[in-house]
Amino acid sequence: MSHHTAVGTYHRHHEHDEPIDVKSKKIVLAGNPNVGKSVFFNYLSGLYVDVSNYPGTTIDITEGRFGQHRVYDIPGIYGVSSFNDEERVARDIILDADVILNIVDAVHLERDLFLTLQLIDMGFPVIVALNFMDEVKKEGVTIDVEKLSELLGVAVIPTSAVKKQGLDQIAAQIEHARQGRQDEKLHGQLHELLKMVGSQPEALMIREGDAYVAQRHGVQPEDKREETYIQRRLRANNVIQQVVRHEDRSTFREWLGKISIHPLSGIPIVIGVL
Repeated sequence: MSHHTAVGTYHRHHEHDEPIDVKSKKIVLAGNPNVGKSVFFNYLSGLYVDVSNYPGTTIDITEGRFGQHRVYDIPGIYGVSSFNDEERVARDIILDADVILNIVDAVHLERDLFLTLQLIDMGFPVIVALNFMDEVKKEGVTIDVEKLSELLGVAVIPTSAVKKQGLDQIAAQIEHARQGRQDEKLHGQLHELLKMVGSQPEALMIREGDAYVAQRHGVQPEDKREETYIQRRLRANNVIQQVVRHEDRSTFREWLGKISIHPLSGIPIVIGVL
């Protein structure tokens, strides 16, 4: 059972469902849009999939089973918040998770790490799937996966979902998911809220100004979203500086782009094309 308080928890009961084992975990696949979550979901859940609308919305939620665990694929988000229906649905399901499988686009690691750090600060056991690693190599970029895992405090698995590379390692890590290295200053700031709310994920939502979550607990939302977001972005940038290296080489495309905009070489190229 989840140890987190659910907000608008999504429950469905089917007459012929198998009983949920008491050790069953709710695994939620979270990531930015277009990071390949569906490939991971299909690998984990196989044929046993149920697609339904989230209550009160037109948003589809896909549920499956991985062993005795329940697996949920939610809309792609850039952060856990409530600015639109997709984010509100994702937030509700994430808040009731036992394990988060965070799918990250390795090509856009700097962008995606914002969500990763937020999930870690919420106190969830997290596994990071570093997807599109084949594309990273093509871009002439290297990522120190071991260092990234050390800095985040969670397992980071390099994957290439379309080639089915690394997916077996993801499945093997589900039972070993652990909490990551949280922002100590932020965790201290959540302390008073935790006394009133009793849930670290929801305390963070209230600190970041989520009025709906605050209302459920009869407290006022704090106006700390911008401050918290800026600090999280700085942390993400600091991680990137330590784990990402760009090879000192220019690709043919970059070289062609440079000579195309130079007057001496660009004009003959344009004439040649015409």
